[in-house]
Amino acid sequence: MEKYCAEVRARSSKREADFVLGRPSSIEDHKAQWQRYLSSADLEKAVESAQVIYDEQVYVWTEGGSVIAANFTLQDGSGDWTLYPDYCFRKNGTTAEISSELRTFFGMMLVLRNWKFDSNGRLLESKERFLDLDTKSPKKPDEEFVDEKTQLYRKVADLPFLPLLAKLNRQP
Repeated sequence: MEKYCAEVRARSSKREADFVLGRPSSIEDHKAQWQRYLSSADLEKAVESAQVIYDEQVYVWTEGGSVIAANFTLQDGSGDWTLYPDYCFRKNGTTAEISSELRTFFGMMLVLRNWKFDSNGRLLESKERFLDLDTKSPKKPDEEFVDEKTQLYRKVADLPFLPLLAKLNRQP
């Protein structure tokens, strides 16, 4: 599993994501909808032209018609924290591994987390490390630290934007 996810990360880092999605900041009780873009450059243009803050962005890679990776960038509107959960999926649609990095000014923390799952979605292993945001040395969370939890999607079918991937092509 580790070797498979390392290979998926290597392949996905060498090419543009097959799907680029963003969800603007929600206003009051209205939950904004996910939107699909042709490329990361198109998403950047949308942000610049509309002057919209996208609290959630995701880059999705596919192989042979199956989602193999989804890398999220989640943040609050003020920029006080950013969460980077990266998902590695097996070809059968189950999650193999999730790696997450939280960078927050609340307590000046860097939190690294990793979860590994079997093909039935059962958690096999989880790890977490708390580090100082500046020095990267181990640090215990203090009273200023505010955690942001990673959503553990156990399979591709659980992804909130799945309908936008219904046609596995690059046309929005």
